[in-house]
Amino acid sequence: MRSAYLIAILAAVLVAAAATYAAFGADDDKGNPRASEYRSPDGTYGYTTAGAEKDDYRSTVRYFDTGDADVVFVQSSLEGYTLRAIESLSGCRAGTVVVPQTVTSVAEGALKGCAASEVLFLGDYSEGIAVPGGVSVSVLATSKGWPEAHARVPVSEVLSGDGVLECFSLHGKAYVLSGREGKSYVVPDEVGGEPVARICDECFRDDTGILAIDLGNVPEIGVRAFYGCTHLERASGSGAADYRDECFRECYRLGSLDLAGARTIGFESFRDCKAVRSVAVPESVESIGGGAFYCCSGLRSVDYRTPCGEIPERTFGYCDIRVAEFGGISKVGRWAFNNCVNLESMTFSGGLAVLGDGAFEGCRFLFSVNLGESLESIGARAFSDCVSLSSVDLPGTLRSIGADAFLHCRTLADARFHGEMPEMPDGVFEGLPTTVHVPDRFRSSWSGYRGAIDFTRAPAPLPAPTPLYTA
Repeated sequence: MRSAYLIAILAAVLVAAAATYAAFGADDDKGNPRASEYRSPDGTYGYTTAGAEKDDYRSTVRYFDTGDADVVFVQSSLEGYTLRAIESLSGCRAGTVVVPQTVTSVAEGALKGCAASEVLFLGDYSEGIAVPGGVSVSVLATSKGWPEAHARVPVSEVLSGDGVLECFSLHGKAYVLSGREGKSYVVPDEVGGEPVARICDECFRDDTGILAIDLGNVPEIGVRAFYGCTHLERASGSGAADYRDECFRECYRLGSLDLAGARTIGFESFRDCKAVRSVAVPESVESIGGGAFYCCSGLRSVDYRTPCGEIPERTFGYCDIRVAEFGGISKVGRWAFNNCVNLESMTFSGGLAVLGDGAFEGCRFLFSVNLGESLESIGARAFSDCVSLSSVDLPGTLRSIGADAFLHCRTLADARFHGEMPEMPDGVFEGLPTTVHVPDRFRSSWSGYRGAIDFTRAPAPLPAPTPLYTA
């Protein structure tokens, strides 16, 4: 039994690796890397990745389809892959493009098909950067290695708390570039009479000295702005609308989150914020990225009010949620709650149609789940290793069940279906003590089922389950 279990785990890892390669590493019919797409608040990136085999994750932008913004900041990271190269910004309609300090390579002709008339580089010069022609190119005054011909954008120093913020101005707005020498900072509303519009990407990256920051009314927290600030305990302020990708990732001591008024919560924004105990996602949130609260191992309470209708992949994986109820959710993404080992009860109060692969995989104390009345599909391994699950009630709308959906659910005694037999692999309950209960009027559609089955004239609801394990 143990060897079979290990083989199953190995197979799952290989499948996941194959899926990752298909998404990021596969070539097109001309042998060129196939671009993945990523939708950010600024537009849609087409990008490719490399370096996973050497733990040197990096990405290359192949196109960037934006709206008609005045200024657009190219992200320093795309779904966890540090941006190192820009092959093309085709599709960008912004007037000014800001290139992050992580970029060390810009291809010849990268601005072909891009409407920008101005490019600002935030980082030092690298030999891999082909300086664009036909546009105004400027660099920060503190950047190194750039030819003297390029215009310099001044960087001002602003006393903040017990530290110093380095800021620059662009088109009538101020941007916080970095902070230094402080443990506690206060972000001003204005610098030089201009409103502070953004904490830039990578601003405080890996600053283990910062303990607290008052963000004031700054509307946007950039990508990886506080990534790795492992001693940051407090981040206050009520003005932020956009929390960009990985902005507070690995802030292990950050104890509370105030997301009131937030509009976007990016990919893995708060991943590994292990001290957070509760989170409220307000109605103002229009989009939330995958893994937003992944591995927040202290997170127990969730108030999820966003109208976006989805819990994206890995959003609450490895959290400490015990009991939860969600309303207005139509889709639960892959591994959304995987390995929430203390999760006991989950209720979806209406509208759930899609339960993704591995959604509850490894939730070993889950004994009660209410999937609503409109579920259409259950993904592969959705309830794998839910060893406390004794019964499931599945609506008549269900059309498909993925492979190994109930793998190792060794206490699953009853599965009550309320409609025709869904499309599912042979032996979906094989090796389990499960009896399938089906209304008698659907008998003909279940003629091909080979497991234990009970046809009833008037199916009664399953009795309320009782927990078999205690945490």
